[in-house]
Amino acid sequence: MREVVVQHVKNFFEKKLPIHPKILLGFSGGVDSLALFHILITLQKWIPFELHVAHIDHGWRKESATQATYLEKFVKSFGISFYLHTLDPDQMGISNIEDKCRLARLQYFSKIYQKHNLNVLLLAHQADDRAETFLKRVLEGGGLAFLHGLKPHTRLHDMEVYRPLLTIYKKDLYEYIRRYKLYPIEDETNFDTKYLRAKMRVEMFPLLEKQFGKKISSNLCKLSEQHLELSDYLDRKTDGFEQWWHETKNEYLFDYKNLESVEKIELRHFLSKKIKGFGATISSSCLETLLTLIKERNTSKRVMFSGWEVVVQKTHLQFRKTNTSLYQCRHSNSKDYSSSKT
Repeated sequence: MREVVVQHVKNFFEKKLPIHPKILLGFSGGVDSLALFHILITLQKWIPFELHVAHIDHGWRKESATQATYLEKFVKSFGISFYLHTLDPDQMGISNIEDKCRLARLQYFSKIYQKHNLNVLLLAHQADDRAETFLKRVLEGGGLAFLHGLKPHTRLHDMEVYRPLLTIYKKDLYEYIRRYKLYPIEDETNFDTKYLRAKMRVEMFPLLEKQFGKKISSNLCKLSEQHLELSDYLDRKTDGFEQWWHETKNEYLFDYKNLESVEKIELRHFLSKKIKGFGATISSSCLETLLTLIKERNTSKRVMFSGWEVVVQKTHLQFRKTNTSLYQCRHSNSKDYSSSKT
C-alpha cells in the first residue's frame, strides 16, 4: 500500500480500534471528512468493519439542504447507510452558537450510535484542528488538566470516539482528495470571522506565523501531545485518590487527610477533573484559593463557583449545589459568601 495517509489510518485501526468495529462516521462533506470517508472505503479491502454515515445540516446556508441531498446520494452509491439531521438555527440563538451546534451534533450522533448498537464514532479532526484547539484553550485560561484539547481516543455521550487524522495536516488531505478527484462541500462559514474558529484560522494563525517566521501548528501539536502525556501520567498518579472521593444523594465528599504529602499539581489535577465531571466550572483563581485553604487547613471556609459551594473542613471537602451562580472566589467563613455574580 503506497498511499501514506491510508496506511496511517490502517495502522491506527489495527492499534486502537476493536476487532470488527461497527463505525459511525461524522460526515460534513468537507475536505477532512470526505478524505476520511474515501480512506474508509479503501480500507474495507483489508479490514472488516461495518460503516454508517451521519450528516448534520446546520441550516445556516440556503444551499445546505441541496448539498445534504447530494451527500446522501454520494454515500449511498457505495451501499453505505446514511442518516441526515437538520438543525433549526432559530432554536440555537445567537450566543455560543459554535458550542451549541457541537453539542447538537454529538446528541444526534449518540442517538444513531445507540439505536444501531454501534461501538465507534469516527471524527475527522486533523492536526490543524488540534493546534487551534490547544491555542484556544491556552488563551481561554483552561486548566492544566484540559489543555491538551483533542485526543485520538476519548469517550463522549456514552460513545467511544476516535480521531485517526490528528497527526495529518490539512494540506495533506487536500492533496489526497485532489489525487482521487473528490469534490468537497465548501462551507463559507468556515471562513466567516464572526465565528471564533474561523477568526483563528483566517486571521490569528497567519499573523502569528508572519511574526514568528515559522509554521506554528506543528509546534502547538507537539505541545498538545506532550501535555496529553503529562495528563495521562497525572491520571495514573492520582488514580488512588478515588478511594477518598464519595458521592451521596445531595453532595460530594473528598477526604484529603491522607494526602498531606502529595504534590500540589496532583491535587489540582484530580480536583479539576472531578469538578468538571459533576458538571461545574471552576476558574483557575478559584481552584487556587481552594488549594490554599486545604494546605492551610482553614476549616469552615468556603468558596463558591458556578452554582456550587465547597466547604473546607479539617479532614475533608464538602461539595454541594447552591441556588446562586457565583464564580469569583475569596477566603470566606461559613456565613460569608463571595459576592461577585455573573
